[in-house]
Amino acid sequence: MKKIANRIPHVYILHFIFYILLLTSCTSKYPGFSETETGLYYQLHYWGEGAKKPHLGEYVKINAKLKTFGDTLLKEDKELYAKIKNNKDGDMQEGLCMLVEGDSATFIVKRPHPAIEDSMMDVLLDVKMLQILTPEQYRKKQEYEQWKAEKLLKEHRKLFKFLEENEIGEKRNVEGIYFIPIKRGKGERIKSGDVIWVHYEGFFLDSTKFDSTYDRGEPFDFNFGDPNQVIRGLEIAISLMRNKGKAKIIIPSPLAFGEQGSSTGIVPPFTTLIYKLEIVKKLIISKKENNLENEND
Repeated sequence: MKKIANRIPHVYILHFIFYILLLTSCTSKYPGFSETETGLYYQLHYWGEGAKKPHLGEYVKINAKLKTFGDTLLKEDKELYAKIKNNKDGDMQEGLCMLVEGDSATFIVKRPHPAIEDSMMDVLLDVKMLQILTPEQYRKKQEYEQWKAEKLLKEHRKLFKFLEENEIGEKRNVEGIYFIPIKRGKGERIKSGDVIWVHYEGFFLDSTKFDSTYDRGEPFDFNFGDPNQVIRGLEIAISLMRNKGKAKIIIPSPLAFGEQGSSTGIVPPFTTLIYKLEIVKKLIISKKENNLENEND
């Protein structure tokens, strides 16, 4: 009984807030929007779980979509960083200071009119607050991003040198990997839902072998399209192949084991890989019987 009694004020408070927002939005210049004292129009969509709002000097990471009132998308930033410089001037800075992590809202802001010189137009800005960072947290993140960029640049230089020495042109680049067919194979390309058996050998750019199903004496079998079966670069390559086909693939680290490296520690971070692939066997789902058919005869 005590627990229920403790919750009642909470309910009243939420209802009170709801009615206040409803009344202010009904009298707003823009139906459905509330207005701050400085003239910023806003509409809250979702309350997040964050504990604090951003303060002056802090940084925020947001997802932002700029669009017209007709819902035409003008610009989108999935991860945009901004520094909080002021919080009471009726612009987007004030809007950001209203949100905690996880909140989402729409603000009405002004931008230059595309057709009328020296004229402004009202547009909608959808914002989701992803993260609030202190100056120290932001500094460390910037240092990490700089370190990451330098590592990627070093990797890319090694890759481009390898491609040049082996006369592998950009025409071999498919969705970020370099795909070199060796044997075409038969039938249709591998697609999601196919059950396949794959033999592969993995090498570093210096020709050091780090993995091989041939050495283990059995191919790797899996349902193609299921998540977390193979690295993204191999998914792309296999989707270009057919049963009994063979290919050589060069995969930069963003499509391989990335900035972390492999969980076993065998593949270091920021490492381009070379794979030799062979589709040994393929089973497909029969449309008539809704079961597996062998495509290996």
